[in-house]
Amino acid sequence: MSLNTSATISSDVSYTVVDSSNGKSNTENGNLGFTANLVNGTGLSGIDSVCYISGLVPANDKIRIDFNAIPKNVFSSSYNVNFKRVKALCIENKGLASGLELRVRTTGTSACTDLFNGTGNISIMPRSVFQYTDVLGGLPTSSGKRYVMIHNMHPTSGIIFKAIIAGVSG
Repeated sequence: MSLNTSATISSDVSYTVVDSSNGKSNTENGNLGFTANLVNGTGLSGIDSVCYISGLVPANDKIRIDFNAIPKNVFSSSYNVNFKRVKALCIENKGLASGLELRVRTTGTSACTDLFNGTGNISIMPRSVFQYTDVLGGLPTSSGKRYVMIHNMHPTSGIIFKAIIAGVSG
């Protein structure tokens, strides 16, 4: 099987502010317009693997993403992707109500602590995302730094999540 892999990363907040005081109207518009293209390969902006995962994190429980063994189905083949460097990670909280909070954590044995420059804990509120990018270098992973946990902080409701991981496995 010969695969050609690419991805586009984008992150933005576009805004408009209108001041209509004193009979005049002034408008300010802005945005970051951040995009980065990851191309097929293993070099600076290169990737050779992309994985999409989704699921339900049970109430007051967690799931573990293992960067060294992410299940992948391509056409009629199934295998595990073993990322060496993660160039992009995006996790979406599909929860629709207040209080349905997910937390991304890198604590415990073999945690991928470099994601947060040490052990970390970041909240993803409902209808929101957490995004990590390192287009040029990539987050290094190894058998000792491979796990990212997604914790559901709600005591009674499961929360659906989606995640995309792009990087170098070869």
